[in-house]
Amino acid sequence: MVTSDLFTTMDTPNDEEKKPSLFGSSMGASDLFAKMDLPNNDPAKQLDSNGNEIIIGCVIRVKVNLKAFHLSAKGRGSFDLETKEFMQDKSTKYLSIPPGLRGIATRVYDKNDSEANKPILVKFTPGENVEEGFDSPVTFSMHFESKEVERVL
Repeated sequence: MVTSDLFTTMDTPNDEEKKPSLFGSSMGASDLFAKMDLPNNDPAKQLDSNGNEIIIGCVIRVKVNLKAFHLSAKGRGSFDLETKEFMQDKSTKYLSIPPGLRGIATRVYDKNDSEANKPILVKFTPGENVEEGFDSPVTFSMHFESKEVERVL
């Protein structure tokens, strides 16, 4: 028997033909992998709190008050919750995002492949998805946890 890094070669009775085997067994690699209990490689779905799958292109509604810090001065401020109008405030460093602001999911990270703590990327665009009255002051994208948003059906 001759041994290399992963494979060993088993001597056969007529010594002319040598059969490779994995780790010294007579089991071939395809047989070994077929018998292994491998994890399911299907993508893990991101679900909102209602159990709806969040997919790329779906409309997303923000559920909680949040702050977006990565906006231009034009997008800084807050919304009047009664009139739902944006009130610009260049002295603040963020946009106060109200529950009800809607955007489009542009990326959803697989739970199995990524350790992203905010795996849902949503793009907000002025004039789009304003059903609840809130209109984004500028175009921006933001990452969310699944508990912070919900899919609009």
